[in-house]
Amino acid sequence: MHTPLRRVRHSIDILQKNFYEYHHDSGHSLSSKKIQSSQRCQKLLQLIEESCMIIQALFVRFIFIFSTIIAVWRLVEETNQTHYWYLLLLLIFLLIETYATVYTRKGYEYKWFCPSALAYLCAIVPCIWLLELNQSYDSLLITNQTMISLPIREQRVSTSATLADLVDSVENSSHSNETDLPDELQHLRRRKRLLSTMLTATKKPDLSIDDVLKTTQDILIKLNKHLTIREWHMIIEQMTLLVLILSRWLLPKGEMTREELSQLLLVYIGIAADIIEFFEVFREKEVRTNIKLSVLVLLLWTFSLLQFCLAFTISRGRKSRLVIKEEPERRFFCSPSDFWGMLMSLFLQDIPFFCFRAVLIFHYHILSYSTVFFTSKNGLIIILQWYRITVILATTISQGRRDQGGLIEVIQMNTNDKRSGTNESNRLSVEI
Repeated sequence: MHTPLRRVRHSIDILQKNFYEYHHDSGHSLSSKKIQSSQRCQKLLQLIEESCMIIQALFVRFIFIFSTIIAVWRLVEETNQTHYWYLLLLLIFLLIETYATVYTRKGYEYKWFCPSALAYLCAIVPCIWLLELNQSYDSLLITNQTMISLPIREQRVSTSATLADLVDSVENSSHSNETDLPDELQHLRRRKRLLSTMLTATKKPDLSIDDVLKTTQDILIKLNKHLTIREWHMIIEQMTLLVLILSRWLLPKGEMTREELSQLLLVYIGIAADIIEFFEVFREKEVRTNIKLSVLVLLLWTFSLLQFCLAFTISRGRKSRLVIKEEPERRFFCSPSDFWGMLMSLFLQDIPFFCFRAVLIFHYHILSYSTVFFTSKNGLIIILQWYRITVILATTISQGRRDQGGLIEVIQMNTNDKRSGTNESNRLSVEI
């Protein structure tokens, strides 16, 4: 009787054990499947994020290349020299930087340095130099030609003749032989088409939207006819600054936070406004017709653009402008990035701009309203920036001395406590 019951209980125990093992294995397999599926989803999301960053980085580089092509095309149009297309070879630095950034960093930029902006400046700055120097050379040539008399229709062009009168005279002299004119005027006549484009821009009819939206080539041709040379130069120069600001916004942030990026973009907008104001000196005839001054303006302008390659002007947060704890016992009045950003702004922009404008006022006696106003503005900014730097240094030094004094007091208190402790231990040992 007991034997069959034991067999039944044994078989029931075996069934329960098998049932438990089956459910345990099925639950473990389900959990492992969930873990694998979650890992796959994470890998997929990471892959999508990396691909988006790469596409974003490549799109910004495409904007760099497109704006450089426009600058080179404009240079070829103005000079009628096709060999300037070889300037596009400077884009090889941008292509190398793109490969290195996309391949090694997955499109992410560095926090304190932007190599793509530097490669873009290396490609487009020579084009702007050549555009401005070419216009300065033309202005100097035309200014010199006002001193030469022209035998056209038995009239003479006076020394106060304007640029439009000179071009009209050369245009109306089509009946005369080209060999009768001086070499400089022959060169001016060959450039009549370019100069007439600049002078008769307002006489052209308005563009219709349908004609403009046909093709990109038609847009460029029509704009070339309806914009003056100076307007083209302003568009290219301001486009360069706008591309630098937008590229920093569109590029992958990398280690930079959103708050730091927003602060950096606001600083970049202020820098770009000052740089655009500096190019207003080209409106002065003495600067435009002086090749040395034109080269100096372009040189200072190039140095100021280096600020867009660095990011020392960002801080570590909204509270970092007041107090940042670098060490547990030491405080700084502002972040080191703000301090180096102020120095960079002074030595790359404010001081050079102020010195150049001061030279225009005191040496060349150019006393126009814009020159005097912006010189005063740069001088005031330099004074305020130096005042802020001295305050930061004085506050930091005084805070360091206080920390050192507190540390010395703590050390003295510890030594006194140790001495008192040793004296008490000696007394106890003597009493014992």
